[in-house]
Amino acid sequence: MTYEERVRSVRPEPLSAVGVEILQVSLGYRCNMTCKHCHVGGGPVRSEMMDPDTLETVLAALSEQEIGTVDITGGAPELNPNFRRLVIESRKWDGE
Repeated sequence: MTYEERVRSVRPEPLSAVGVEILQVSLGYRCNMTCKHCHVGGGPVRSEMMDPDTLETVLAALSEQEIGTVDITGGAPELNPNFRRLVIESRKWDGE
């Protein structure tokens, strides 16, 4: 029995999210250090970073949903040039 079949045997209507409480946003793998314990394999030679278009998608989701927590992660998220903007814009929807 597949997962979908098992779910339907218990609950005939499809599963759906009731809401999003935490949005985890990874800004990339670039970091100023290389640590053996790093779970994302970040480091100074990693160049992958969230681009501005993706950041706009994240900000749009924040403006459309009631999300209580934005968890900013990555190698060293503050190395992404869009880090400050994400923090400033995220604060607009924190319920204050």
